[in-house]
Amino acid sequence: MKKILIGATLAATTLLTTPYAIAHDNASNKANAKAITASPTTSDDQTVENPVHVLNKSVITIQRLLTSQTKELEKNPKELLHIVRTHLIPYMDLDDIAGNMLGKKWNSASAQDKKEFITGFMNMLVLLYSKNIAQVGDYELKFNPLRPSADWKSPNTKNVQVTGVLFKKGSESKGSNVVVYLKKTSQNTWKIYDVAIEGVSIIQNYRSQFRSLASVSAAIAAVKKVNERNK
Repeated sequence: MKKILIGATLAATTLLTTPYAIAHDNASNKANAKAITASPTTSDDQTVENPVHVLNKSVITIQRLLTSQTKELEKNPKELLHIVRTHLIPYMDLDDIAGNMLGKKWNSASAQDKKEFITGFMNMLVLLYSKNIAQVGDYELKFNPLRPSADWKSPNTKNVQVTGVLFKKGSESKGSNVVVYLKKTSQNTWKIYDVAIEGVSIIQNYRSQFRSLASVSAAIAAVKKVNERNK
């Protein structure tokens, strides 16, 4: 059930919460990791867009695309990757996400290693998600309006939390609580840096797996193993 919730949140919160396993050799350590979710934002240099509007127009768009093209995307992970790159990646703070997962070693990594890790990581999520996409159509995510106290228009507000509910269609269950964490960029846009389901941070799940690795190069190697196994 937990895997289905994570996979469904990924479709809704969009592609970073799918379950996956990372096997690696590092002083006899092995790790399992679970994915994160996210969403977009756009704005000009003067106006800050409502973070809920950003999530609604981006996350809900992807949710509809994924659920309406389930069969096609199961067979064609490249198209799924295209959807993610087009509708999601521009609205994620990938450097912050990766840094939080990998810790201090991320800061000292080369630009090439950072690029290779992020590319491999996203490919891994897409490959694994494409195998579980059929489960997603039964779920839907809805976001709540921000409270006035959030004061998201203020220049002094640098971070916001948008709450929502992930529920199974046709079910009488109240669903699972979801929180999307967004930060304001220097261009006055909002970018996602974490998602929590029922109080459990997706980033924290990844962090416990990747931080045991000695370097970003080791993380890249671990991701490559998963990708090779899932081709």
